[in-house]
Amino acid sequence: MKRIVVTGHTGLLGKYLIKTAPEDFIICGISQTKSDNHFKGSGYDNFFDLRNSNLLNSKLKEFSPDAIIHCAAEGSVDALEGQIDKYKELNLEVSKNLSNSALDRKIKFIYVSSNAVFGGKLDSYSDDSEPDPINDYGRLKVKTEAVIKNTDSNALIVRPILMYGWPNVGRRSNPVVTWIDKLRKNQEIVVVNDIWTQPLAAWDCARAIWKGLELNAKGTVNISGGTTLTLFELAQLTIKVFGLDEKLLKSAKSSDFENLAPRPMRTIFDLTRIKNEFNLKMSNPIEGLTELMRTESN
Repeated sequence: MKRIVVTGHTGLLGKYLIKTAPEDFIICGISQTKSDNHFKGSGYDNFFDLRNSNLLNSKLKEFSPDAIIHCAAEGSVDALEGQIDKYKELNLEVSKNLSNSALDRKIKFIYVSSNAVFGGKLDSYSDDSEPDPINDYGRLKVKTEAVIKNTDSNALIVRPILMYGWPNVGRRSNPVVTWIDKLRKNQEIVVVNDIWTQPLAAWDCARAIWKGLELNAKGTVNISGGTTLTLFELAQLTIKVFGLDEKLLKSAKSSDFENLAPRPMRTIFDLTRIKNEFNLKMSNPIEGLTELMRTESN
């Protein structure tokens, strides 16, 4: 029976890592922030400042994990813009500490990075494409990736694109769920029509991480849903699947939104490694949104 430490276990990806974990795995969750849905499963319910390295390392010693999956970080692109120094300790130093701890224990380390390491300048990004971030969130992710690569050549770095799924109560939402909530309240939503992405179901990302652990995969792997569409088109599909009022959807250009960190206009992933090495098929938007609707009460 394997014991896996998951940091950020109450966040979106952490939630689905727990839901999709192999039955013979014990998940030891560590997070900074509690949600209303307390962690259940292994008997551990650990919430503390991950920057407290002594306490963090003490917990790792107590858990004696077989692998560490590191999802915890400040995930707001806008919060980080112009504030790299403020978030460097949480997003970079904690990752470095966990990577070193995994190396010392000779166990697998999986780091969750982001598509934000890319700026959208290429038609398609492979796993080995040179990073070209255009915001501070992405720049800090690039620095963190470099630290991990220099620390542990056996580590796996996964780069999810825009994820959707049901978040735990009280935790950060995602565009799809935010749209659903507002539309159900008869509120208008304004969505940009000039940013292209490949939305990713959070449970598919979780499955890919578990597969990476099974394969002892290393290096970097880009993960997306594989279907390219604008955020506006994604909102239209969300309305269609959930039976909501399309008259409440308004389009806009990204330039209409001031005081936001820069975003890539188009991020497309080459999924050769996910398809061939991981042997996984990602949910297309209709499949993913249909599954989202089916699992709302879960």
